[in-house]
Amino acid sequence: MVIMQKIKQKLFIVLCGIILAIPAKANAQYTLTPFGPPPEFTFQDLWHFTITGPVSSTNVEYYVALRIFNEQGSLLVKSNSDIFQIHNGVMYVNKMDLSQVDPFTTLYYSNLLQQVISNGDFFPAGTYNIVYNLMGRPLDGEFTELTEANLQAVVNVFMPPVLIHPEDGDTIDTPYPLLTWLPAYQASAGQTILYHIRLVEMFSGQTPTSALAANPTYFEQYDLPITAINYPPGANPIELDHTYAWTVAATIGGVPVAYAQQWQFTYALPKAIYPLIIDNKQYYTFFDQLSGSVVNIDQNSLRMRVEENYFNKEGYLSFKIWGNKKELVASSDELSIQLINGLRFIEIPFCGPDKIKLEDDKVYLVEISNIKSQKKYLRIRYKFDTNKCE
Repeated sequence: MVIMQKIKQKLFIVLCGIILAIPAKANAQYTLTPFGPPPEFTFQDLWHFTITGPVSSTNVEYYVALRIFNEQGSLLVKSNSDIFQIHNGVMYVNKMDLSQVDPFTTLYYSNLLQQVISNGDFFPAGTYNIVYNLMGRPLDGEFTELTEANLQAVVNVFMPPVLIHPEDGDTIDTPYPLLTWLPAYQASAGQTILYHIRLVEMFSGQTPTSALAANPTYFEQYDLPITAINYPPGANPIELDHTYAWTVAATIGGVPVAYAQQWQFTYALPKAIYPLIIDNKQYYTFFDQLSGSVVNIDQNSLRMRVEENYFNKEGYLSFKIWGNKKELVASSDELSIQLINGLRFIEIPFCGPDKIKLEDDKVYLVEISNIKSQKKYLRIRYKFDTNKCE
């Protein structure tokens, strides 16, 4: 009798196991296949997948739970789709038609991603693990998980190249300029970045952007592994008093992935710049556009006459001094204006407690800006001996 009871108990356990295994086998009939997002993606790009299931099912309603984790496994975003039906066992979703799964119910555990997703922006650099759960509910039951899918999405930091020389709008005094730029930067290593430089001639009324878009190529060079190139003597000649637009593209495998600015320069003979002498001190006039001329400064300060198109009631200007590799050497947001014999002047000292330190015999670009962001320029060569400071 005892033996028969034990046999019945074992049969009951086996039958329960079979009954419990049936839903698992039914759930295995569902698959959710996500599509990897592009290198730069938005939240909507992640809602791109195919769902397949049985043509006939006891489940009548479904939704997709999407979870976004960082590389360390911390939950960043939790989002559920709207409830939907699956017809004929197949459903395809992408961002071009989210009407089947929209609206979303989304909870944020990252302030940064909340702002990114709310604005429809691209995800910031990082590694994201995306988990998709397909949930289903029969007519008289609760939602349960039917299948799960995982996806890893990586966003690389990619900074475009930055043009350095010739400066935008500059006038150069050589038909063979050294064209230079800062390299592009990619956070993840492993892919070689090369450069494609392109130059076109500009015509009256054109901007660098319109010229590069419309004009035939005047000079170009592909697959440069370096960030500088001398204009070749054998190329189309850079002509006197002509203006040119140029840019640089960073390429990977021959495909452009990022573009530098679009700048212009003019080849012209430098013009002599003469200072205004007041009380044995030299004062220079700055220019609205860059010039190929360089002024030697051998006094204890850089003095300049201020000529503005409006009355500067604020009584100050700002200045920046740039090195030849576009590094900021010195700056000030307040530069006092002085009145001398009814004229207005400013002074940048090389002596005293507020002195600006520059390297001897090096060329710098000085930029002056007023409250309306109107800029004037002067290129100088520093020749002052600081041992002469009193």
